Amino acid sequence: MSRNFEGDKRRVESHESDRLAPYNTIRLNAGEPDLLGVGMPATEVLNGSAATTPVTVIEAKGHNTNPSDADVARGITQAHAHLPEVNLGYVAAPAPSITEAARAQARNLNIGVIAVDDPDTARVVELARVTGAGEFSTTIDAVRIQVTTHRLTDGSFPMNHPKNYLGYALALAADSDTDAVYADQVINAVSGGRRGAILLNLVDDQPTGDSLTCLGAEVVRFAREQHGSVAAALSEFETWTGRSTRFAELAPRWAQFARSIAI
Repeated sequence: MSRNFEGDKRRVESHESDRLAPYNTIRLNAGEPDLLGVGMPATEVLNGSAATTPVTVIEAKGHNTNPSDADVARGITQAHAHLPEVNLGYVAAPAPSITEAARAQARNLNIGVIAVDDPDTARVVELARVTGAGEFSTTIDAVRIQVTTHRLTDGSFPMNHPKNYLGYALALAADSDTDAVYADQVINAVSGGRRGAILLNLVDDQPTGDSLTCLGAEVVRFAREQHGSVAAALSEFETWTGRSTRFAELAPRWAQFARSIAI
């Protein structure tokens, strides 16, 4: 099955779109939003005193050939559909596509509008109103917990594939130089793998050097259980590099293990 980008005739095969899907996702009743976060936005909001840690959703719209043709109205409708489960809704779209009619629609539905001028510049042209599920409702609490859990830390993960972070713990446990082993058998992005391993609490970053945490040692134990040795596990990891198959299908036991670590 192929999928079409809105406003474009190019097609993206399903296996490619699956491969590009983000590692951390949360699906709401109205579908999977483009961006979901917890906390009061840095910009002004209406009725801001109604919530201290609101859940915010952003739907992004664009167009591959003509920025003024982005479907802003649909983005507003999608953001509004999430309000039963979030507190603040926004649509982000190229500035030329944001008409007065779209802004009026957004105001009527309590949705904020973010005008994107270029890849580095965006501005709020319609303020969002704190509304939706209510800060203390059971639904909003559940979504807030999910978002906080999926975020994991105040940092961010440089790469999508979980094997890249598990692999750093294995490279650290290997007999040879960690960076060389990682670059050769996992992925040639050592700093990103190390950062993700630290964020997942697999590696302890100390002035004297990196060391495995208890959780990182469990990754090594699991690798030896599955493959017999760290070297054999790293050889298997090397075969996974560049594969488009879902991790859950490629290595189901490892995928399940990675999920338990994330949780």
